[in-house]
Amino acid sequence: MTMTTIHAWPAAESPRVPEPMLARYPAASQPPQPHTAAELDRLIQMLRASRAETIAIGHGRHTASAGAADALAAAWTAGAGQVMAVVDRPAAAASWLRPAKRLAGSQPDAWILARPRPDARSSSAVSAASPAGLPAGLSASPA
Repeated sequence: MTMTTIHAWPAAESPRVPEPMLARYPAASQPPQPHTAAELDRLIQMLRASRAETIAIGHGRHTASAGAADALAAAWTAGAGQVMAVVDRPAAAASWLRPAKRLAGSQPDAWILARPRPDARSSSAVSAASPAGLPAGLSASPA
């Protein structure tokens, strides 16, 4: 069972990033955009091409990340795939070992980590998050 905590997107203030630095990147304080249907379709195609039948999904606790995970789980099961685990993780933690064990412990064919989609105005974030045709904000690894 997954407990999802919904967090509002933080204000421009951050305990980790000094205000002058944050001011240089205004897109960083904007709420993330939800994934598009085309991105979800492409991820499903890539998983099918890898012959995955079972997947495990990890996601942050932000609304957009949890929404991406829920959409993927629904699309995957609608196509007769099996979701072995859906695991949320906190944005900041002393350790992510427990969520990682839950994610990998079910021994899926692939695992997917959903994170909020970068703001389109931040082109470097989009290109860095989209290697080899993978939808922005989603990463997949064969188990």
